[in-house]
Amino acid sequence: MDNQHREIKGYRELSVEEIELMNKVKTHGVALGELVEQLRAHPETDKRWVSIGATDLQTGLMALTRSIAKPTFFILPLLFLLLSGCGLNLHHTQAEDAPVGKYKTIHHTITFETHPQCVGSCNPDVKSW
Repeated sequence: MDNQHREIKGYRELSVEEIELMNKVKTHGVALGELVEQLRAHPETDKRWVSIGATDLQTGLMALTRSIAKPTFFILPLLFLLLSGCGLNLHHTQAEDAPVGKYKTIHHTITFETHPQCVGSCNPDVKSW
């Protein structure tokens, strides 16, 4: 199917310049992925830090692509809550599957909640309730 992105809610048409920028980010992402694999293969590197670095690079690349694509989903409700002065309690959990070959799957779950008593009446200077 041509132009599948038009069928996905929250996405928009990109300009030629935006597509070029997106492709640059993707190209650098491939190069960074290759570097991460080299670091993982090196016997003297601290694999924990390689994994942390890989995750942070993935997060950075995702942020760069979102900065170009500017999707309209997920971020708007969060911005509304943050701008309205209500805080969020963020909770992160992580679970790993058994490795398959040289890869393992790590599942991250991030949930958030607001405090009902503060909707519309929060003091933005208060950091917790």
